[in-house]
Amino acid sequence: MTGNYILFIMCDQLRFGCLGRTGLPRLKTPHINALAARGLRCDSAYVSSPMCEPSWVSTYAGRYVRSHGFTWNQTLLWVGR
Repeated sequence: MTGNYILFIMCDQLRFGCLGRTGLPRLKTPHINALAARGLRCDSAYVSSPMCEPSWVSTYAGRYVRSHGFTWNQTLLWVGR
C-alpha cells in the first residue's frame, strides 16, 4: 500500500478505558489494539456538544452546533437541509 490514509473510527457510548489497549485488558479488542499500536492514538478528545447526535453532525459537517441546528438527540434531518 502506498500513500497516506486516515481511518476515522467513531463509536457511540464507548468510554476511553473500555478497550484492551486503553486500560481494560480483559476485554479482547485485538484489531483495534493493532491499529493503535501501528498508528496515532489520541488519549484526549474534545467535542462540540456532550450529546451524541449534535457532536456527530458537527464532525461530519465541519460546523459548530449553533450553525447546523442539531441541538439534541433524535433531531430529524429534513431532505434538502
